[in-house]
Amino acid sequence: LKLITGDPILCVLIAAALTWAAHSSVATVLLIMSLAFSQFITPAAALALVLGANLGSAINPVLEGGRRGDPSSYRLPVGNLLNRLAGVIVALPFLQYIADTWQHVEPNMARATAEFHIGFNVALAVIFLPLLGPFAWVLARLLPDCKTAADPSAPRYLDESSLDTPSLALANAARETLHMGDAVET
Repeated sequence: LKLITGDPILCVLIAAALTWAAHSSVATVLLIMSLAFSQFITPAAALALVLGANLGSAINPVLEGGRRGDPSSYRLPVGNLLNRLAGVIVALPFLQYIADTWQHVEPNMARATAEFHIGFNVALAVIFLPLLGPFAWVLARLLPDCKTAADPSAPRYLDESSLDTPSLALANAARETLHMGDAVET
């Protein structure tokens, strides 16, 4: 483990791959916590692995979350991945300093690892929340809405996401029925 965890970038990649395979950053962080508590890995390696776990948890939504043929459905997962990647890139050069400072605050490495995981995610939220508007604009330019043909008889009001809310789904179906009547009349 000393050879594998000696390089922080390798730690990030290993933890990202493990988290991607497990579909759970929490499971990976729990594993990292146990390794850190048993002192099988250094504190800096534990924090690098946590960064990788955060990055790896954003990979599955990109691969599985969007609808093929609709680039706009990838905006949220790609935005999440870019958000986490930016956080990892910013935190990685300061990892040794963060680990040394964090050890003085919390000597228990298992708890320090969990607290770093929470702190990293809170910091990303605080930093990127004010930037959501411009970030969404960039993602809308990179991943535009799919162009639909101007077929007047095509459904306009049916939305699969409204199926979870029956009243909304029924209202959409009623609107679509009126739209179909207008199309027939035309």
